[in-house]
Amino acid sequence: MEDGKEIIELETVEEQYNVFSSYKLDTQVKMLEHTLQTYNQQADWINQLGHSWVHSNGSSSEKELIDIVTNDLKRADEDYQKEMNDTRNIKMVQKLDDILQSESKQTYFVVVGSGHTLIDPSLPSELRDKGYNVERVY
Repeated sequence: MEDGKEIIELETVEEQYNVFSSYKLDTQVKMLEHTLQTYNQQADWINQLGHSWVHSNGSSSEKELIDIVTNDLKRADEDYQKEMNDTRNIKMVQKLDDILQSESKQTYFVVVGSGHTLIDPSLPSELRDKGYNVERVY
């Protein structure tokens, strides 16, 4: 609890670790090799991702942001893509839905990485499908 506000994880560190360690060994090696080969470019990509997020109120900036995340997912096989995006997002939405359906009637502020908001099934698309009003805050 911080400042009287409860912090609730939608995905724990252990769950993230389990996702990354569950991939086939060759996929893990491929992803590690890519990270090592592109180490010097990582800061530029993160800055580009942040810039695109902040300026994504225009369709071209949002497309650029989606391209960055999609290209990252395409580095590996389909199982990787499904686990990194689809499965994780659906689990997080289920946990968030459970929290929102509780009897507490509290207001929640949800913070997630930008990648979880872009590629369907994304957190916003899944929450909208459940009838929630989702708004980006910049």
